[in-house]
Amino acid sequence: MTAQSTVMTKRELLDAHKSTPQGLMFYASLSELRADRALVSYLHPLTRAWHDLDLDGVLCLEGLPTLYLTIRHKRVSAEEAADLQRRFWNQGLATILVIVDTVNVRVYSGLSRPIKPQDVKNKPESLVEVLNLADYAMNIQSFMLQLATGSYYRSHVGHFHADSTVDAYLLNNLRATRDKLIGEGRGLAVEAAHTILARTLFVCYLTDRKIIDLGDFQECRCASGTPFGDMLAALTTDEDKQRSLCGLFSKLKDDFNGSMFEPATLAECRQLNRHALNDLTHFLQGHEGTGQYTLDFWAYDFHLIPVETISAVYEDFLKKEDEPTKRTKGAYYTPRFLAETVIDLALRGQASLEGKRFLDPACGSGIFLVTLFNRLSAIWMMDHSKADYGRKADALKAILRDQLCGVDENPTACRIACFSLYLAFLDCFDPPDIKSYISRKGKLPSILKYRDPTANTSLAFPVIHEDDFLNPSHDLPKDFDFVVGNPPWSGRGAAKGLHHRFAQKIPEYLSQGGTGCILLPSKSFLNEESNRFQEQWLRTVTLEEVVQLADYSFILFKEAKCPCMIVRFRAAQPDLATASVEYVAPKVTRIDYRDGIIPVAASDRKEIPLRQVLAAARGGVAPSVWKQYLWGTPRDIKFLEMLQQMPRLDEIAGSPEENKRWVKGQGFQPFYPEKAASNADYPKGKETPWSGPERFIPATRDFPSMILLPADCIPLNGYLRKIKASENLLRRSPSKQLFQPPLVIISQGIGKDAMPKIAFSNDTVIFQDSLQAISGQPADEDLLLFLTVYLRSKLAKYFLFHTSANWGTERDKILFMELLRIPFPLPGSEYVHRNADEIVRQVAQKVRSLKKKMENDVRKQANVLAAHAWQEDRSRQVDALQANLEPLIYKYFDLIEQEIILIEDAVDVAIPSATPGYFDKPIPSRARVRSINMGSYSDGLAKYAETLSKTLNEWAAQSKSTVRTSMVGGIHEKTDMACMTVELTGHAEPFKEKAPSAETIVAVNSLAQSAASRVGGLDYLRGIIVFDGSRIHIFKPTALIGWTRTAALNDAAEIYARIANARHTMQNGDV
Repeated sequence: MTAQSTVMTKRELLDAHKSTPQGLMFYASLSELRADRALVSYLHPLTRAWHDLDLDGVLCLEGLPTLYLTIRHKRVSAEEAADLQRRFWNQGLATILVIVDTVNVRVYSGLSRPIKPQDVKNKPESLVEVLNLADYAMNIQSFMLQLATGSYYRSHVGHFHADSTVDAYLLNNLRATRDKLIGEGRGLAVEAAHTILARTLFVCYLTDRKIIDLGDFQECRCASGTPFGDMLAALTTDEDKQRSLCGLFSKLKDDFNGSMFEPATLAECRQLNRHALNDLTHFLQGHEGTGQYTLDFWAYDFHLIPVETISAVYEDFLKKEDEPTKRTKGAYYTPRFLAETVIDLALRGQASLEGKRFLDPACGSGIFLVTLFNRLSAIWMMDHSKADYGRKADALKAILRDQLCGVDENPTACRIACFSLYLAFLDCFDPPDIKSYISRKGKLPSILKYRDPTANTSLAFPVIHEDDFLNPSHDLPKDFDFVVGNPPWSGRGAAKGLHHRFAQKIPEYLSQGGTGCILLPSKSFLNEESNRFQEQWLRTVTLEEVVQLADYSFILFKEAKCPCMIVRFRAAQPDLATASVEYVAPKVTRIDYRDGIIPVAASDRKEIPLRQVLAAARGGVAPSVWKQYLWGTPRDIKFLEMLQQMPRLDEIAGSPEENKRWVKGQGFQPFYPEKAASNADYPKGKETPWSGPERFIPATRDFPSMILLPADCIPLNGYLRKIKASENLLRRSPSKQLFQPPLVIISQGIGKDAMPKIAFSNDTVIFQDSLQAISGQPADEDLLLFLTVYLRSKLAKYFLFHTSANWGTERDKILFMELLRIPFPLPGSEYVHRNADEIVRQVAQKVRSLKKKMENDVRKQANVLAAHAWQEDRSRQVDALQANLEPLIYKYFDLIEQEIILIEDAVDVAIPSATPGYFDKPIPSRARVRSINMGSYSDGLAKYAETLSKTLNEWAAQSKSTVRTSMVGGIHEKTDMACMTVELTGHAEPFKEKAPSAETIVAVNSLAQSAASRVGGLDYLRGIIVFDGSRIHIFKPTALIGWTRTAALNDAAEIYARIANARHTMQNGDV
């Protein structure tokens, strides 16, 4: 077909989509979809979408539905297209909808809110672009490649928003309506409003999916097919509406065996006064919503919205009803894609699921169980496509009875889990209505086993158990093949958390060698208190994989207090000599904008020997091991190992009782007379060693940088009066020596520009226990001044970021014990420069000079405005001095260029990129290497090329080789991929910039996708290094994290290792 042609048959267009790059698969019929068992996770929603959206094709990326194609033989109006996008958006699965008609091709986003068909005069945000058919057909390959690399989303970023999903909007709509129902003139309690809204939402599911018809209920007094909102609006009196709701809910209670629709009395429904009933009716009829993230009810189609959305409603409502309990119990909504990821990790390598039994020990509203049921039922129906209604019903009931089990102590959660399973069960039938099922098979089976045995009179078989998994009131089933789920997280401390107790209990319920795969808070391994748990638990189970999602902590669980990880283990003791753990630590990227889809770069996959973790746990530093592998590359790990061999700061700084060179400790604890008077267990006060007017430094956000001046302090007695503490007694009083100069004062928090809060004082200063200090003798003043600069240096930030449990994972802070483990060899040590004494003297002298200048300047400040301006100037002067002294810190530790590269990349790229607060936050690691304007990388790929070439050439010279390298590289704009070609020649040449061709990118992407894989929401990617004769090609996305100097060092090591391995193979004749 020529570029000018606009005539193309449907078959030609479908065939054009079938020639996909590696890793993508296009399905041109429903039978093709059903034949591919790799799609079993999504077969049910894909089948529904195929029929309801009249699809002609589906494009999947590594098994994940990404694009829907519908081809129409007549012109599709803008209004019709808008309605198609609305229904597509409701399903919340694929990201792209392509509508082809006789005139043009429209590309719509699934991550933009829909608009009413009558409002299409202006181009909606959901419409990404409009193309003519010829252009679209000629560029299908490029288009699909852009989807595979994520560049299409980045190029049209205004049309794709991770927070614009159907469940996010629906929750906000329900919250807004809830707030009206509990507002002035309505009088509903929060719990009552949630009960009414939850029942209302579930009726919407039942009617839209044609499981019930309101016209069949005498209480509703309406015609067949009447929408819920219209039914309420047609009733003329408040009493009629109240009776109708009560009767409907009560009848549904009978049909669904009490699940969710617990008894609803007329008195309860009468809580809905006229205003509340009008609010509910208006909500259902689609009257205007308010707020940026609310939509009118017209936008929702519960025929397409996933059943798992019920989980979100339950979690959100429970949180509002009892927020303190939620924080204590730690129950958080599990995103749908994340639940699928946990299940896929659990099932990886499992050939058949026939007869396999699954347990969710904290099932909540049932998202894991519903996902498993949909998968198991899809497999059965694929294998028994001609089974009749009765046989299918019996088989699907058997799946519920024999293969699934859930436990939760919250009765509301249990009822919703049952209801969700009923919906998923009925969804498998055609027709799915409850009347047809009852007429053929009788009532739905009662599957909820209550804690109270007298309530189980109608129990058919238990699937959901209302009980406490840790302390069950009755015997729970055991010998499961798989345990999956999201156990409750509780408490910041790791030693006694519920999550640890669940992890320890789960192996009891697994068969020998059975698999557990659960979500746990990251602190389970990263907390200083977790060492004992790790040493015990890791000897009783075989830990196979950890997916550390700390970098996604504010994205996956937006309201959780700590990040999470997925752990996969077997109920079998490990081989301590050989066992290793695959540690996957993905970083936030923009390759896929769907919530819960997590790209994993090759550099984010590591292997950690189990014996290394156990040895560290015995030494109390296991969290440091996990943390080093979180952001550390192979070169970083080796460098950190070298640093950890050096003498540590805690070898010379200890408590007064330890009689070390320096004293370390926390400040005093105030004594509060009011607390002592009201609490008999309050500790007795100790007499204060201070008279009152001594200088006191508070632990404020504006903690002084580097140098503490007298002007930074306030009188101690004035501070104690302000906080209503005793001026004569202290709750805890450290040694007075701790407050004597010279001393270095340390705050746990991380300040501006990721700078640790550390300041030197050569005056006596008092501080509270939220601050720590290291104090020495006057003869050590130079060394303590040097320590102050060192603890604020890039080297210290590098080490602490890679080894402290909280920084870059949960809260940006450094525990005092972690800081004391920092390497600090003294002058004269084999680990430092031969002129270390002189370096210490130079640093100390420069800090003293600045301190003297500041003391003179502060006396000149006449007013508040002048003082404020001086503080800003003070910060600039401190920053300038710190930058000026960095080379001396490097020199003191005798660091080489490659080690400095690791440090500066971590400080400039990794640290400011860690744990972004929201998905679209600009961070250095994912900035395009060409467009970033940041120090070393303002020249794009040049620094990477220079480092790679220099490293390879130096190694070649050391091995007496005459081979040298030259570099050519550039960026392919459409796919947002960068290519670097290493030419092996006889002489080195400077880097030349040249963009790769489209053909090259397509070919290499095929190699990359063939080496990639997907497990649920985890998309395992690969940067590619291809050997082609005397050339080596390196292909990666343009994100800076892949093109830093550190990346060049690691790529050089891989290239060199592969060359050495090839030579070894040839020499040994293994060719």
